[in-house]
Amino acid sequence: MTEHAVLRLEFSEVEDLTAQLRGIAADVVPLLPGRFTGSLSSVQLGDIGIQVVRSAPVLLLGTAAPGMTGLIQLLDGSADARWNGRRIGPEEVALCAGRSQHEAVYQEAFACTVIGFDSAGGPGGAKMARDQAPLADGSLATLRPNADAQAGLAVIGRAIEAATATGCAVLRDAEARRGLRAAILDTTRGLLAPPEAAGKPQGCGSPSRQRIVHAADAYLRAHPARPIYTEELCAALGVSATSLYQAFRATFGMSPHRYLKLRRMGMVRTALRARSGPWRSVKAIALSHGFWHLGQFARDYKALYGETPSVTLSRTRMAGHDVGDPGPAGDGLPCPAG
Repeated sequence: MTEHAVLRLEFSEVEDLTAQLRGIAADVVPLLPGRFTGSLSSVQLGDIGIQVVRSAPVLLLGTAAPGMTGLIQLLDGSADARWNGRRIGPEEVALCAGRSQHEAVYQEAFACTVIGFDSAGGPGGAKMARDQAPLADGSLATLRPNADAQAGLAVIGRAIEAATATGCAVLRDAEARRGLRAAILDTTRGLLAPPEAAGKPQGCGSPSRQRIVHAADAYLRAHPARPIYTEELCAALGVSATSLYQAFRATFGMSPHRYLKLRRMGMVRTALRARSGPWRSVKAIALSHGFWHLGQFARDYKALYGETPSVTLSRTRMAGHDVGDPGPAGDGLPCPAG
């Protein structure tokens, strides 16, 4: 798979499907007689890959792929699913790394999201995964993350599947891919965070945390015209993702990812209200600011500003008497619908 591939594949042989998986190497046996059916929706983001697998009922014996860390979440068909001999549900996430082994049986048709990280020199999410103590004995770790992280991964998985199924070109946009990568990393940190740390408010901001927050604000003000994501902010400030998270959690009660998303939303609104701007559609503005899930973007924008982005753009055009503009004023957000 190429470094920036966006694929939707259908399979009639189970071996062809498993050969495309990232993060886990598996031997799979179909449980129903007749022709096997399965599909794979896949987006590759450099050293991070996200895949949504749909399959007929199967029995699976797997191990973590060499040099890879995998996270697996069930999306559909969890009623009779078992991982390592016990029933599991969509509220749990499997972690495959090191020598971890995965035995599973899916008694009904199912779908799952698989995030695969290149472990060597990979992103912060892969490092956290490698450091997880439950994998020391080679067994599969099942995590019960906080509800926001669990729901976030499900949203990403379903949006990826919708986008690839419709042939939507959104995920080929460079800025949208940066936004998706940032969302995956933030979700991974939430999945791997200890339960008590995930939702526990931090204490009063210390001077060091205040310095981090103010330094972050200064960096954002120095780069007002483009989206900034957590990885870049950590590198620019010389701090770890954990330190950045703790500083923003203590100061604002939210993650830096949420803070940066709100800032990007404000940048979108400024662009929509700018009469002299180059934008001719809501979709173009949203993608340029890293909003890869366009349906969710439209809902979040309306919740924040009390109107749809298309209404904001239309009002700007009316105020500027731009009646001759043939460009679409609508949201232009058909995929993924979310």
